[in-house]
Amino acid sequence: MCLSTNHKFLVVLGRPGSGCTTLLKTLANRRSEYHAITGDVYYDSLTPSQIRQMYRGDVQYCPEDDILFPTLTVDSTVHFAAQTRAPQPRIENQTRREYTRLITDVYTTIFGLSHVKGTLVGDAAIRGVSGGEKKRVSISETLATRSLITSWDKQVSFLPTPSLILTYSSPAQRKVWMPLQPSNLLVLSVLPQISYMSRP
Repeated sequence: MCLSTNHKFLVVLGRPGSGCTTLLKTLANRRSEYHAITGDVYYDSLTPSQIRQMYRGDVQYCPEDDILFPTLTVDSTVHFAAQTRAPQPRIENQTRREYTRLITDVYTTIFGLSHVKGTLVGDAAIRGVSGGEKKRVSISETLATRSLITSWDKQVSFLPTPSLILTYSSPAQRKVWMPLQPSNLLVLSVLPQISYMSRP
């Protein structure tokens, strides 16, 4: 069964406990926390072990819980992510520094984080940005790393619909799997491929 082809988005819908997160983690090659996984997953002709060894950064899972460095600022978080995967060939002879600065500015602007760029991300012990802003930092960080296949776990509920359409329709070479909450069903008209999961 082919879940997704080039330039497509696949949305996974399901109630809590129906296995959406398990499926998304498996598709994103996050297998270490499971005792056993049966069946085969291929990324074109590559196996999960080949992806783990040679292309680990090209397949990502963005979890529901934000895992960020609390002592970094919003700008530093997104900028560091952009630096880790800056491409070698860049347009118009851009330097690496110019490219990473541009990407950081673009994502912080798209996700409405410009006003908190100098604010610490924070956590339970360190005062930082709000929960919704932290979620948008997490999404910006993931996008800045330019992965080719990304699984988003419950990220959509924190985005306004225009941001979703702008962000997810612009990177044409990405495959994205993401579960939607029932409150976000209004975005389904822009997403071409939908799978629904339910408990037996």
